[in-house]
Amino acid sequence: MIKKAPVNQHYVWRRYLEAWSKGKSKGKSVWCYRQSDKALFRANPRNVGSSRYFYRVEEFSDAEIAYLRDQAERSMTDAGRVLNRELVDMFTMVSDLRRQVAEHNLDGDEAAEMEARFLEAERGMGERWHWRFEEDGLPFVERLRQQDASFLSSDGKTVFPFCFFLAAQYTRTKQMRKAVRAAMLPHGLDLERVWSVESHLWANQIGLAILRHLQRTHVDLLVNEGPVAFITGDQPVINLRDSTHPMPEFYYPVSPDTALILRVVSEGQSISARSVSQLEVENYNHTIFRWSDDQIYGQEGQYLSSLAGLPKQSVKVRTWTIKTN
Repeated sequence: MIKKAPVNQHYVWRRYLEAWSKGKSKGKSVWCYRQSDKALFRANPRNVGSSRYFYRVEEFSDAEIAYLRDQAERSMTDAGRVLNRELVDMFTMVSDLRRQVAEHNLDGDEAAEMEARFLEAERGMGERWHWRFEEDGLPFVERLRQQDASFLSSDGKTVFPFCFFLAAQYTRTKQMRKAVRAAMLPHGLDLERVWSVESHLWANQIGLAILRHLQRTHVDLLVNEGPVAFITGDQPVINLRDSTHPMPEFYYPVSPDTALILRVVSEGQSISARSVSQLEVENYNHTIFRWSDDQIYGQEGQYLSSLAGLPKQSVKVRTWTIKTN
């Protein structure tokens, strides 16, 4: 039997969004404002922040595979290059197998069976890879929601799953996919076609950078006890720094009353929690709105509508220049 790939694939983690459910509908619905048609509605987290076969991998040409292998070597660490090579091998395996099968001239039924298997693998491997990150990240997100970020002072082996989880939440989205469309690749290659793999290479690069710089990162837990809750969006991890800055300052709201900021400083790590004013919350919420592609989520529908009525202003998304040294 061929294992069917899930059709509705999330670029915003469903269990993450459940933190914004409220009242009797807890765990089942959140308020969503969809900007493309100015629609406000309650929705099950299963049904928002997702798209049909969003993570489907293409059948890659030889030139595209060569490009991806070249990109895999651009990591600044040996560990990054090894991980990148394994990822490229995994995500291009179906394209290689298709070529091998084509050489054997299978009969109609056998060829159809193999093609069905290849198609399901292409549709599902990216989704299953993100499921792994979500499972690894869940214990850390639950601790952050309890306003405990002490795990970020742990040794690298303990904390590296969170670093890669956070990076994946940054690169996996529809907003990031759109941001790369204008990028020019050598030999007329289309970055949007290879982004299903290259996004993982960039997540590796960013995850390694976060891990490498943790010992000189200021970890700031924002505690919101005011009347206006934190919101989130279909780009849940954002960079508060200008796109020209070589290192990001990541902001990640984990619940209506807690958010995380990771900021690289000149030296020394610090972990602290502080209460934020309503003005600060409003500012962070507007930044989430600016970074969003189409959807924002929260506990109060009317607040989302009011926020979406403000000037959005565009942000310049930059994903491929984060340094690891």
